[in-house]
Amino acid sequence: MYDLVGSCIRGLGAARALRAGLVLALAAVLSLAWLELRERGADDNSHQHEVLARLHHLTTPDDPVYDNSGGYVARPHVSFFFFTDATVRRLLPDLLVREMPAAILRSGCTVFMPDIRFPSLPSELRLFVLTHFQPYDGDIYLWGQRYDAGDPGAAGTLSTRAEFLAVRDAVYFVEPGAVVSRGSLAIDGRRLDRPEIRLAAGIHRLEYSGPDRQFYLLWLPRDGNTWTPRPGLPVRFSRLF
Repeated sequence: MYDLVGSCIRGLGAARALRAGLVLALAAVLSLAWLELRERGADDNSHQHEVLARLHHLTTPDDPVYDNSGGYVARPHVSFFFFTDATVRRLLPDLLVREMPAAILRSGCTVFMPDIRFPSLPSELRLFVLTHFQPYDGDIYLWGQRYDAGDPGAAGTLSTRAEFLAVRDAVYFVEPGAVVSRGSLAIDGRRLDRPEIRLAAGIHRLEYSGPDRQFYLLWLPRDGNTWTPRPGLPVRFSRLF
């Protein structure tokens, strides 16, 4: 008799535990479904429109854009590979390393739009891109190069000798502009007295001495406004569906 009662009590306890587990599982599923619905409801392409509007102000319709996801729709491509999926990145890394930098230089491309799979590109290609493009924001990079001065001279000033690769005949500028007045910055032996300078496509010699440890030489975009690189911002334009 006592065994029967004990079995019934244990059975009721197990049933309650099962019901409680089912209720918790159902609550978890409903919570996830609600979060997904809320995310979809808030998710629209307004940010993509904002990025394309910035691209309109920064470039002309004929300016090529390098974008491995093919996410832009209104500018020429730099190469036959206007996007690179996982298969292309895995099977043709050597071709990408050879073709993409050459195509960027050949086309005079001044804009790079990163996708969220950028880390999966060959390391040599990533190095080329990150050396020659600087972040206008998280979704648009513009042509330019960063310089780090070191080796203080006898007067305690910082200095560097380097090269700048101008991707096209265009106006470029020094950022921050005060670098040219605080120190001595010369390009191809000519000392700059203002931040802006027009350069022909090709390699140029750069010499600097002064108090600034870091500065940039950047492409001046279509709108004629100078800009300051903003590293570390997230990529939002590129999506994986």
